[in-house]
Amino acid sequence: SDKYISVKDTAADGTAQVVVVDMHNNNAVSKRPMKAEATLMNPQDNIIALKAATEGQPGHFVQIFNLDTKEKLGVYQCPEQIVFWRWLAPRLLALVCSQDVFHWNLATANSQPEKIFQRAGKLAESGTQIINYTANSQVSWCLLTGISSQDQGRTIDGNMQLYSVERKQQQLLEGHAGSFGNVFVDDGGVRAGVFAFQERKAGTTQTKLHVMDILKNRGESAPPFKVQVEIAMPPEAPSDFAVGLHLSEKHGVIFMITKAGYLFMFDVATGTMLVRSRVSQETVFITVGSASSGGILFVNKRGAVMSAKVNENAIINYIMNQLVQIPNRQDIAFNMAKRFGLPGADELFQRQFSTLFASGDYKGAALIAAQCKSGLLRTPQTIQQFKSVQAPPGQSSPILHYFSTLLEHNKLNALESVELVRPVVQQGRRELIEKWLKEDKLECTEELGDIVRPLETKFALSIYLRAQIHQKVIQCFVELGQIDQIVAYVKRVGYQADYSQLLQNMVASNPEGATNFAKSLLEGQNGVPLIDINQVVKVFMDQNRLQETTSILLDALKANKPDQGHLQTQLLAMNLQQAPKVAEAILQMNMFTHYDRAYIGQLCEKAGLMQWAMEHYTDGSDLKRVMMHAHQMTPEFLIQYFSRLAPDTALECLTDLMRHNRQNLQVAVKVAIQYHEQIGAVKIVEMFESFGSNEGIFYFLGAILNTSTDPDVHFKYIQAASRVGNMQEVERVCRESQVYDPSAVKNFLKEAKLPDPRPLIYVCDLHDFVEESSQTTSTRTR
Repeated sequence: SDKYISVKDTAADGTAQVVVVDMHNNNAVSKRPMKAEATLMNPQDNIIALKAATEGQPGHFVQIFNLDTKEKLGVYQCPEQIVFWRWLAPRLLALVCSQDVFHWNLATANSQPEKIFQRAGKLAESGTQIINYTANSQVSWCLLTGISSQDQGRTIDGNMQLYSVERKQQQLLEGHAGSFGNVFVDDGGVRAGVFAFQERKAGTTQTKLHVMDILKNRGESAPPFKVQVEIAMPPEAPSDFAVGLHLSEKHGVIFMITKAGYLFMFDVATGTMLVRSRVSQETVFITVGSASSGGILFVNKRGAVMSAKVNENAIINYIMNQLVQIPNRQDIAFNMAKRFGLPGADELFQRQFSTLFASGDYKGAALIAAQCKSGLLRTPQTIQQFKSVQAPPGQSSPILHYFSTLLEHNKLNALESVELVRPVVQQGRRELIEKWLKEDKLECTEELGDIVRPLETKFALSIYLRAQIHQKVIQCFVELGQIDQIVAYVKRVGYQADYSQLLQNMVASNPEGATNFAKSLLEGQNGVPLIDINQVVKVFMDQNRLQETTSILLDALKANKPDQGHLQTQLLAMNLQQAPKVAEAILQMNMFTHYDRAYIGQLCEKAGLMQWAMEHYTDGSDLKRVMMHAHQMTPEFLIQYFSRLAPDTALECLTDLMRHNRQNLQVAVKVAIQYHEQIGAVKIVEMFESFGSNEGIFYFLGAILNTSTDPDVHFKYIQAASRVGNMQEVERVCRESQVYDPSAVKNFLKEAKLPDPRPLIYVCDLHDFVEESSQTTSTRTR
């Protein structure tokens, strides 16, 4: 194929290897050991077909492997000998056997070859050597070619079997080479499905070229196409015959290479021979067409690989000026230039255009302008020339004919696109703009996008995208609300946009979209932000968009990086100053640890978030000041917070709590109960006593009494209980406690002169103060 040359190389000792040359990869050579008798490389992919005889079985065994994936694509035991094989398409392998021809569709898993037809006539005889097999692109027509000799090789007869797959009909031809192709044979703009072959009847040296349209797909109005011309073989080699014939779809010519090394080139539309030259002094034995170059490749017996193709820059001039013996050479050159976009016929195009335009054939003139591939006639002057002609009544204007013809055959250039689209936009014809853009008929420029934009932003976007007008692409995305597309676009094209200005314009009209856009920019490309976050904050806060700024910063700062401490501070500060509840919610999330805690503590205090202020302060004076607002804090928080304080600081804070507001008694008692072991129960009692708070002492000591063995605690509790009038507790403790100092309690009770003598009686009785007990009883009796 034009991609691979595959050679089986057998050494003197019988060992063999397959050598594959990849001509699409700098002629890279790969070698593999091989036991098979033949290989065939796929024309497109790194796939190899292997063929070998199986001992004890008739026919050939075929295997197909993908050398890249190491996958086995197919296995087939053919009951007949395979005498020729060829890839007809990247997944279609043809097997020509001794009797039948098979096609193997490897695109279908586990498929097997399918019989297409049976060899017939001379091609069914054992003395015929099959030298070629081919099919058209639709695989609806097939051609089998073989050679034989009736005189021990002095003359070589050629025979071909043309087979229609759809009709299941065949025709036997005499000749040595043929091929199929899809090529322009007229100006209708539709490629004809052409079959061409070299004919030579047995026993003669007269050689003919036949070219015919076998698909007939050009429409009912197209005339039948069939060409038959005699080929002038070289006088020095009259019996030479073709070993390869190939249709060039790219240039509209037919290449024929002969066994003796003569190269012929014919015009496909007329069969005219354009070139006959000997290119190899050695016998040529194998040929292939090249779709990429439009030419052919061939190998001679010396092993030289050669190629031939049309010289695009010279062929038209060559035909017009060198082939003087051909009377219709001007027409051939002009038609080839028109149909295949070949340069060199500008003078002919200009002359033909002027003639047609002057005669009033504006459609014909427009077609000539469209077919002139050099662009010679695609100018402002031509447009003005068509514009200047008034349309006859009831007929379309010439300028409309001009543009419609160009659209049918080509893509408009920048000037033509603008000239056509401007009036269409004024008429509001959206459907036409959409159709032309889908069909890629317009050359997209910034000017064209600007013209279309007032009609439809999405059309303008399509144009700006193709023209790579990056700033206006972004503007269109904004207008369409496709904010998420912007970052993806700039990443793809590597464009540095003025994102600050874009955001500024977006914030006022679409705050939500601007927010999402900003987040995408900050997410950036491969972790690198596309905009500085400080710029983002400034843009949003300049328009007082606190909510959006907060959302952006929360997203951008979620990694809690040390170098983002100032942004953490800014986020908390702006919310503490304007939206304290939001700030409190952020603090509750406990996301950040690198902000300025002292500053945020001050703002918390100013915002009335006293608990959060205390969370951020460490200085004792600050803590004492905030503690004055304990009524704004939950008892649970305060109790928990005191666990962080040193005992002396905790006692000072308790003292300040009581001094500031006696309503803090309850929380002070709870704190005292929780931390009395660290602070000291006696110190706490002294603190309550300093404020004359017998109630505080009573509740505090009552909670710890059962676990305390300190006589002072029990004594102070009895004192406090008596002073708050809870005689039951006084009596209970005097009766049950074994910890208090009896003398101290007795003396206190005597001095207190309680209305109920029982506590004193219990103390005296339990501690052998009988005399005091009697006196007390006597006094109470009197």
